[in-house]
Amino acid sequence: MTAGRGKSSPKTGAEFVLSARVISTLQETRMAVRSKVSVKLTGTRVVPRIISVPQFWGTVFLLQEENRMMKQHLAILCDNKPGVLTHVAGLISRRAINIEYINAGYTEEPDVTRINIVVSVEDQRALNQAILQLARLIDVIKVVNLDEAPFISYELAMIKVKVEPSQLSELANLAELFHAKIVDVNPGAVVMRVTGREDHIEALLQMLKGYEILEMARTGQISLSRGNNSVKNM
Repeated sequence: MTAGRGKSSPKTGAEFVLSARVISTLQETRMAVRSKVSVKLTGTRVVPRIISVPQFWGTVFLLQEENRMMKQHLAILCDNKPGVLTHVAGLISRRAINIEYINAGYTEEPDVTRINIVVSVEDQRALNQAILQLARLIDVIKVVNLDEAPFISYELAMIKVKVEPSQLSELANLAELFHAKIVDVNPGAVVMRVTGREDHIEALLQMLKGYEILEMARTGQISLSRGNNSVKNM
């Protein structure tokens, strides 16, 4: 069974007509709906959404299937040879698994490369099958799903922000609050460097919405397992 962003859940639910009273309870809204509403149930917990449909009078409430995508962190050890990263990414893509982040770098052994991948999947079985296929590649030494044990994950982001001279001190205070550093200052723009978990960087970006972000580069997450065990021994 394949999984990924491009594959939607099977539409096996039946069409039901629910009364306006039920819809009002789900929505927790004060709107009074006199007519009945057609809704599609999929068997999982659903999230209400209001849309307007021209062929119906009034407002129609649609229940959407909850997003069941989950992120998984893979660590892959492979030979430091040309084309290995392409083969790994291609195999995952052919399984219809979406790659959120992918990066590669040297390890403690000069002839071994470590590839860090964060993927989004709906079905764990599809990911397990992809891991087995990755392990069969000639140049791949080890493949580990880090989510099966405690691990730590960080990423680096560099953000170029348009700023007026009067805003420099304000932006410097914001950077200090998020343990970021201003690594370059030019007339009209500064470059901030921040490291941390994904939610930490997203929180900084949220605070920067009041400024104009000219450019941004993110490395994606790199992860290590906790404790004295290493990927090659897992």
